[in-house]
Amino acid sequence: MKTLGSPSAVRAMRRDLPLAVAVAVLLEVGFLVSLTEDEEVLASPNSAGRLLLTAGALSLTFRRIAPVTVFVVNGTADLAYEALDFRPTP
Repeated sequence: MKTLGSPSAVRAMRRDLPLAVAVAVLLEVGFLVSLTEDEEVLASPNSAGRLLLTAGALSLTFRRIAPVTVFVVNGTADLAYEALDFRPTP
């Protein structure tokens, strides 16, 4: 089992960090280019909404070390985002 400070865990995090950053960047780009309808009633995400989704995306860095924890963090961030009634993620 990998612990957070072990050399194999550090290598795994180093490999997964680019994936996590890419997902976070794609979420931000998706918000900038997403199309909205004129009668859309859901608000665009503010900084708190974006922070929730970015935190969920960046948690992917630890996906090989603590996959269940990453699943819970990512799911909780997404559910909290939806509970704030922002428009759907891109």
